[in-house]
Amino acid sequence: MRTWGQEGPREKLNQIGARNLSDVELLAIILRSGIPSQNVMSTARLLLEKSHGCLATLKTWKQEEFLQIQGIGKVKAGILTSIFELAQRIASARYQDEKITSSDQAFPLFYGKMANNTVEEFWVLFLRRNNSIIALEQISKGGTSGTVVDPKTVFKRGLLLNASGMILAHNHPSANLKPSEQDIALTKRMVQLGKLMDLSVLDHIIVCGTRYYSFMDEGRM
Repeated sequence: MRTWGQEGPREKLNQIGARNLSDVELLAIILRSGIPSQNVMSTARLLLEKSHGCLATLKTWKQEEFLQIQGIGKVKAGILTSIFELAQRIASARYQDEKITSSDQAFPLFYGKMANNTVEEFWVLFLRRNNSIIALEQISKGGTSGTVVDPKTVFKRGLLLNASGMILAHNHPSANLKPSEQDIALTKRMVQLGKLMDLSVLDHIIVCGTRYYSFMDEGRM
């Protein structure tokens, strides 16, 4: 029971706006209600606790992972996955007209896709001649130790999109930022093929949590 002077998240939303609410309060509004043994604020706190306080982690969760949280059923799990997917699409759309000319501009796009993944994935950012974005696409997905990348698949997609340049990226779930010998060999091969096909490979970025390694920045392109 709420005591005098206590305000729920919905009341606070009406009074001070969404921007001024905490992550827990915003999640509680989305969840709408709790269960008999647990109020909605407790469910929201538990959700953040299980994600180590990181909203970026929640956006990578599937419905099955939300269902493991006490107080979240199929309807709430579906709402949460839909909201985080929509948020990701909005974030990606922000960059559609932006020109990518450095690793620090490209990294946030890849971070949004791979930062908290437990398996390795390979993504490519396809660019026009003026470095504006055509598409950001996943090429392959593997296990914790690596993923297979077929250069033919990458270049075929780039040519179909009429791209002039591309930035490669993959994540290291192991938290080791250093490029492997396979990473180095793949980068060299892709750069060579890019020169032959007039489709420049501008960078290869390794995503490792909130950190990244850029082959271009390190002078290895």
